[in-house]
Amino acid sequence: MPLSAPSLQNQPRPPSASRSGSRGAARSTSGYLPTLDGWRAVAILLVLLAHMRFRLFGVGGIFPHATLEAICEQGVIGVPVFFGISGLLICSRLLEERRLRGEIDLRGFYLRRFFRILPPYFLLLAAIAGLGAYQGVRIAWSDLQACLGFYRNYVPGENAASWYTAHFWSLAVEEHFYVLLPTLLVLCTTTRRAALFLLGLAAAVMVWRTTANRISFVSEDFLFLTYRTDIRLDGLLLGALAAIALESDTWRERLRRWLAPTCVAAGVLLLALAPWLQLPSRPTLTALLVPLILLGTLLRPESSFGRFLEWAPLRWIGRMSFSLYLWQQLFFTPLYQPMTDVPLPALLPAALLTWPGNLLGLCVCAAASYYLVERPLTRLGRRIAAPATIGRAP
Repeated sequence: MPLSAPSLQNQPRPPSASRSGSRGAARSTSGYLPTLDGWRAVAILLVLLAHMRFRLFGVGGIFPHATLEAICEQGVIGVPVFFGISGLLICSRLLEERRLRGEIDLRGFYLRRFFRILPPYFLLLAAIAGLGAYQGVRIAWSDLQACLGFYRNYVPGENAASWYTAHFWSLAVEEHFYVLLPTLLVLCTTTRRAALFLLGLAAAVMVWRTTANRISFVSEDFLFLTYRTDIRLDGLLLGALAAIALESDTWRERLRRWLAPTCVAAGVLLLALAPWLQLPSRPTLTALLVPLILLGTLLRPESSFGRFLEWAPLRWIGRMSFSLYLWQQLFFTPLYQPMTDVPLPALLPAALLTWPGNLLGLCVCAAASYYLVERPLTRLGRRIAAPATIGRAP
């Protein structure tokens, strides 16, 4: 989500900001951190690569290649990166609001979230239902209902067409986090107490995920259960814990020393190689590493990697990442339902489902969604419920 992290406003201006003039000024007055838009771009490009693999390198694709398909499949790690970003930024904004206003305005927070997320969200659901009716494809009401109620990550889907709403699982996890975190911060009168609760809850999620996987409560046919909030929430919780660490001058300085560019590079390499290293718990490793990698680039925007993440074209992609994530499921439709040989009914013409028509179609559709729906209504939400500071608001 395109927000800012104002908790970093009071730190000394990094070298890159002092050299960049107006960009440094924007950083200090609005709290907007272009580095994180770059990270959003990286995350969404990974997700798109994972879904493009079906028709590029999969069975029946343009260039069938099992090894390339397996490599591209690992792009799903982009979703945990989104989780880390959301946890860090949402918590940063809420903590800043309490610091500046003396309390957290829950009504204002949820109004801004409503206008930021739900209009394009509902527009996509309407498009899926409408295209399904037009093409004669049965879109199960139970799937749509689960999306409307934000529990799609607890529903397996009724038929092959459930693919079109399957990616709503991650949005459900985030919505549950939006309920949990503000409540936690309101109940915890100190950031230290909030940090202990977040750390304890994240550890509990990790233990529960390991236990649930070993006991195997459900059959392997229900792999969707790996998307449940109760076993995926730790990535968001640890992102929020990173935001609390940045509130402390002592911890911020320590993290800047510890998270040198070489450490960040090692963390990125470890995440990339994790699928082939046979590590015992990749979700736990990802949940732990992503916030540290994010912090490493946030605290050193002058590094080579930091400057790359602030590259203007990359930041533009990052700002559109939510719309791209929403609409990509329509354009990157596999020939068969994943992990089965069941043909997946198409909602769009073949020209918009094959390379490069699918990518071009997605870019046009996502841009229209961003500029005509997402951005105007986000601004409306900020006018109705003004955030504590200017810049991007939750």
